[in-house]
Amino acid sequence: MMPAVQWLKRAACALTIAGAAAAPAEYSRPPEQTFLTFPEWYLVHSPAEYAAYLGSGAAPSGFPLFARIGQFWQGYAAMSRETAPYPFNGGYHLMIMVIGSSTTVEYGIKGLYEQIIGRLAEAVRGPGPMLPEERFAARYAQDYVDFIRVYPWYQFDFFARLNQLWQALPALARR
Repeated sequence: MMPAVQWLKRAACALTIAGAAAAPAEYSRPPEQTFLTFPEWYLVHSPAEYAAYLGSGAAPSGFPLFARIGQFWQGYAAMSRETAPYPFNGGYHLMIMVIGSSTTVEYGIKGLYEQIIGRLAEAVRGPGPMLPEERFAARYAQDYVDFIRVYPWYQFDFFARLNQLWQALPALARR
């Protein structure tokens, strides 16, 4: 099996050659930007894996959020090395750094929460069906994935979802 970086090099070269002949200049992009879309798309597919995991009913604390942070930055580093021969694309690197940093913070907070509070809650709850909060989290995660496949992430109404959580699942009032 061909390593991912080697496959991406061949694909970028083929697309560059084909694109130069088939696409108008305003629709073509330089090879380094093709490489740099890898970390960007990682941030679309990683939430899809998270949503599928939560939807499966598995313990939320078992999802490897910290490993996903490492995978993103390793992928970005690999693509940065591959783009070294090309002119530096500062704007695209900046965009990846911003979205990567925000995802790192998000996954870090979720990871800490799940490894501390989540594991404690799972131990107290024991085996059994998902709690309403867990079902809400699974629906929320899948709704987010469905949204970012069509629209930019920043247009997602996070506050409306938080409001839904507090209205639909008043944890202290139920207990």
